[in-house]
Amino acid sequence: MFGACQAGITALTERLGQPDQAGLVYAAMGVMSAAAELTMTAVPARVGLTTRWRAATAAACALSLPLPWTDALPARYATVSSASPTPRTSR
Repeated sequence: MFGACQAGITALTERLGQPDQAGLVYAAMGVMSAAAELTMTAVPARVGLTTRWRAATAAACALSLPLPWTDALPARYATVSSASPTPRTSR
């Protein structure tokens, strides 16, 4: 999933004529991924791994919906950063 995000980010920044900005978006994704991971550790242990994965996947899909309609880098940064995947969701 992360590789697909990287390819998409590179393509989007190239389309805007600023391919060098892809690195900044990758960095924002990393920060948000860490924040999401810390958030998931706050979820009570009674919430199972399957439920966590489903919730994380649903959130990533929903937060990615604005991407086709963003036409400026700040909006893309915000959209991609909020929808970045978390590497794991277990304790």
